Amino acid sequence: MSLDFKLADQSSSEGVSLSFSDYQKLEPSLNRLNAITGVTIDPYKNTRVHPQHSRVLQESIDMLCATGSDEIKRLSLLLAKAYLENLWIVAQGD
Repeated sequence: MSLDFKLADQSSSEGVSLSFSDYQKLEPSLNRLNAITGVTIDPYKNTRVHPQHSRVLQESIDMLCATGSDEIKRLSLLLAKAYLENLWIVAQGD
């Protein structure tokens, strides 16, 4: 199982691919995103994440997953970029 995050902008090649163990570490942040925004990121479905919601998830990751993997840190940076540049994120599950 992997969960891929990328900018919805087709011209961008930036992306992050999370393993199942990374996904498990992110679950508290994903649950917080769902509680605040109603957005659910499922590892088996595709989800579009609004730039404002990217900020919520990024702040939650920084707060709850401070000791995360390199991929989690890259995801946090990608989410921050999406927020700052007003870009949607696509989360692609298996």
